[in-house]
Amino acid sequence: PYIAFRDGALGNGTTVMRRIGTTWEFMGGGAAFLAQPNEDLQLEVSAAGDVYLAYRDVEWDGSFGKGVCKDEVWDTVWPAPCPHATAIKVTRDSWWYLGERGAISKGEAQRLSMALNSEGNPLVSFRDCYDGVGCPTGNATIRYFNPNYNSGMPPTWYDFGWQHSTNLGFQ
Repeated sequence: PYIAFRDGALGNGTTVMRRIGTTWEFMGGGAAFLAQPNEDLQLEVSAAGDVYLAYRDVEWDGSFGKGVCKDEVWDTVWPAPCPHATAIKVTRDSWWYLGERGAISKGEAQRLSMALNSEGNPLVSFRDCYDGVGCPTGNATIRYFNPNYNSGMPPTWYDFGWQHSTNLGFQ
């Protein structure tokens, strides 16, 4: 089994662990390998053992709860709270963002959900509040990570387009 959690003993940084026999070991390079507080952790492990984590990521200004949200996709900044959706792949000793940038939402993300398709690639759904604070008109979207897109180029997220509601599940 695997577990992802906000580690209160380490400033609410994100920790991922896996159980090997009777021992728990850290993934991603150690405890609280993501130092900033994250919300709505979604952990999936493929049949091949690939570990994926999606979460709401907030860039803080040093005081918990009084930060600034930076939308890396559209290069805009507004007052927090406005965590954007982020997805990473985690190995025992390291981690990296999926896609070309950390953010997979255009703005604040709400109601994250993640599932793996039959090839073991992650899909992440969320409500994307790309129009600023308060999410007055946010829509739901699904992002599919294809590691083989345009061979020789970095993996890219495909956007399936805007929907009114989403739910992920595979047989």
